[in-house]
Amino acid sequence: MNAHSEWQRIETELSMLLATSVRVSDELKGSLARYGCVLASSLLEAATREMIHEYCKPRASHEVLRYVNSTLRFFRDPNTEKILVMLARLDPGVREAVELQVTDRQKDSVDSISAQRNSISHGRSSGISMAQVAKYCSEAKGFLSLVRKALLGS
Repeated sequence: MNAHSEWQRIETELSMLLATSVRVSDELKGSLARYGCVLASSLLEAATREMIHEYCKPRASHEVLRYVNSTLRFFRDPNTEKILVMLARLDPGVREAVELQVTDRQKDSVDSISAQRNSISHGRSSGISMAQVAKYCSEAKGFLSLVRKALLGS
């Protein structure tokens, strides 16, 4: 599994999108914000998969790791609860450690990314702005840092 490079690729693309969006028309900013929100959801997926793979790799046989990786392919549209459930399946203590440290703003941001992504992907209107995407991404990265620390100790 080479999810880490996928995580980095998405994070780089999202950073470039946020940086260049200030130079485009207001009409285009709305479309870019929707795309940024979808990218942010993809970032949560890729990061969660990569961290779980990293957690399991030294603990599992090759066959079990192959099973974990194939199961992770079905992990889609993460919100806070889906990520916490996945962590609890690995180790309930990891979920508890994250829950003790996560802020309401981080939870709200991760859940907003998921809700907005669902609206966008189903063709419903979304009033998300680039400023909101940037704020959500910042808080979501903080959440991912908590997950990484609890899961991997780093």
